[in-house]
Amino acid sequence: MKTRFTPLAPLYLFGWMLASALTPVSLASDKEGAAKGEATNSTNARLHRPLPESLTSFGAAVQGEYLYVFSGHSGEAHGFGKDLLVDHFRRIRFDDPAAEWEELAMHEPAQSVALVSDGEYLYRIAGLSFLNGEGDSETNFNSTTHFARYDV
Repeated sequence: MKTRFTPLAPLYLFGWMLASALTPVSLASDKEGAAKGEATNSTNARLHRPLPESLTSFGAAVQGEYLYVFSGHSGEAHGFGKDLLVDHFRRIRFDDPAAEWEELAMHEPAQSVALVSDGEYLYRIAGLSFLNGEGDSETNFNSTTHFARYDV
């Protein structure tokens, strides 16, 4: 088996995911949609269920018919602490606007996690965790060495 190393693969994957899964939506862009107050556009994009909490600096990947979201940061801007890391690994079917977010098994939350798909498995790579709590006067962060493969 030949192994290929492509250091920019996560960037290409993320760019593809944004281009293919996140279609801009404008409210009331056609007469029928305007009358109903629905979100529509020329590509028939529909809004999906929002995440259960506000989130930034998360890992995300598309595999099959699902969008996967791993952990991340929830809280005030520039606030850092272990209690602000989201302890969830979730997925949602992106082809079904009525789909619910599903909880998946995970370990150690982190922010800025790389989540990458090879079409068969998802891989979680590294991330940033914290040793301090939200209210501590000094931020004490820790770059992690996590590497995990998920058979989803």
